[in-house]
Amino acid sequence: MEIENTNIFFFPFAEPKEMTLGETASSILARRIPDFLCICLNSGEEERVGMLEIRAANEQGEPTGDWARFREEPSWEEALFLLPNPQNSIAISGSIRGLTAEILTLSLSIHFGAEAGKTEEFLWKVDLGDPSTSFFALAKKLGRILGIKIPNKLEESQKTRDPEAFWHFLRGLDGAASLDPNFLSPVDAVESLKPFIKALQIDPSFGLSLNRLFGAIHEAWDSHILHEKEALELFDQALEAHPEDSESVTGIGEFLAAHNETQRAEAWLQVAVEVGDPPPAASLESLGILLANRGETVRARNLWRSAVHLDGHPDFFAHLARLAFLENNYDEAWDKVLRGLRRIYERSLHPSEWGQEAHRGGVLLRYLGEHLEEILDRKDPKHLPPEDVKEILLDLTRQIHEPEDRLDLGICLSILGTVEEAKHALRASIPHVEDPDRRDLGCQYLGRLLFPNFDQELKRTLAVRDLGEEAQAAQNFLSAVAKEIPQCWVAIAQLGKLACLRKDWELALSYYKRATFLRRDRKELYSQLSLCHFRCGEMDDALVAIREAMDIEPEDAGIHADYALLLHRMGFEDEARDAIDIAELLEPEHPTVKRVLDILGEDFKPPRDGD
Repeated sequence: MEIENTNIFFFPFAEPKEMTLGETASSILARRIPDFLCICLNSGEEERVGMLEIRAANEQGEPTGDWARFREEPSWEEALFLLPNPQNSIAISGSIRGLTAEILTLSLSIHFGAEAGKTEEFLWKVDLGDPSTSFFALAKKLGRILGIKIPNKLEESQKTRDPEAFWHFLRGLDGAASLDPNFLSPVDAVESLKPFIKALQIDPSFGLSLNRLFGAIHEAWDSHILHEKEALELFDQALEAHPEDSESVTGIGEFLAAHNETQRAEAWLQVAVEVGDPPPAASLESLGILLANRGETVRARNLWRSAVHLDGHPDFFAHLARLAFLENNYDEAWDKVLRGLRRIYERSLHPSEWGQEAHRGGVLLRYLGEHLEEILDRKDPKHLPPEDVKEILLDLTRQIHEPEDRLDLGICLSILGTVEEAKHALRASIPHVEDPDRRDLGCQYLGRLLFPNFDQELKRTLAVRDLGEEAQAAQNFLSAVAKEIPQCWVAIAQLGKLACLRKDWELALSYYKRATFLRRDRKELYSQLSLCHFRCGEMDDALVAIREAMDIEPEDAGIHADYALLLHRMGFEDEARDAIDIAELLEPEHPTVKRVLDILGEDFKPPRDGD
């Protein structure tokens, strides 16, 4: 059996009879022991094992809002029947067989879907004096059977020597699982996650508890299950437990920084720097950025210098260079740029020595493009980059292949005047860059290399409002741009506008489809797409497009007014009235609202005060 291509699922364990282990009921053990084993087996390079969270149902098959509980393990047929593609699946079930003061006895069954009736069974005794070590050993045994290697380096952060901390952790896992929006029973989100913190209070080194708390808060925050204030209070309580897992501490600090909780972020990152031995490079980088942003450049520089020696990532040279440029210390700045570029080159030549991210250039090339443009615009010969900068950049054109880095490299070469190399780098990268803003910037630089006065010509075409000689000149220019740079949505959308002026709705529709494919976040493109669908008689597609525009900007009165007009023309009068009411409520003086009200007539106009 090809186990590496197999789906593997844990079932909740069976409880032949109810029992309690301290404050932990056997129902929680039955659900969360397999959950912990699943976490251990997924701690390597890929996640191949899933946990089935099974809800209870009544006799009519309706969910009751509670967990399903089992008195006995499923058979081979019962287990595989519940899984997708059973012939290519493995089901793992278990049962709590006995409990004494010192030992918890489990039975486990591994059901192989590829061979009818094949099940491997064994007993496992858990030492209640050190349960996490026993369960981790069980996970390793399962890993050997399933062909899954669990990295040894992760073992310590996933274990705790304190049994009480471990049982609190399992209760935290159960609480986190109950925050699923599909779980019907009412739960207190804050209280559900507090067992993770209790585990940390008992054993601050129990990194897995902090990691799972972070994941649960992140998900509950994004799902609006936890209010922001509640989430932040949980983070504060976790920090008061003095956690020692520097990687998880760093992750929380970066998360808080991304949510503009800078004071809390700094506190977490400072802990990561203090407890890490050595500190995670990300903690040194992120804390340095927070400090630099508030003017503490000396501390920031010291952190980044430490990181250069500990980690050697080009990003740290980038930050040091940026700091030196801000202080007008150009010799220092160019020294750091050159050292960073050489490090990128070294990493690209010997990626196996630098880990998984060796093929990425980081932020140095992006920062360098910004610095080059600013310095060359000033035309101050004292501050121009050394010739070595251009030479290393040209060498990197043969080594850098990641689209985002290649685009930044092309921008740098463009600014330095190495036209052909810049064209090649930009053409090769633009189609594959996912960030639309970065892609647009690449299109702008490539356009400047291919067309004289590109920015001015493009601006002139956007001003065309009527058919005539200017429209034809604009058509010729935009067609050339769209042919040379197929990702330049601005040119494509303007071609759609010119087609609308000619009332060539089918052609305009094709242009706006291309434009919205390239920029899915522009409301005006979807509004025009909706108009073109309407003119082509494609009413349902017109509705879909205008609703996309509303999703992007739900408080745009003009879009709501256009939506009302479209609904009216499709015969949905009640819906149209609701839509124009919303538009009028948002911005009654909006030109589109007024125009649509005039079209719809007196019946749709809102009553004046006193009417």
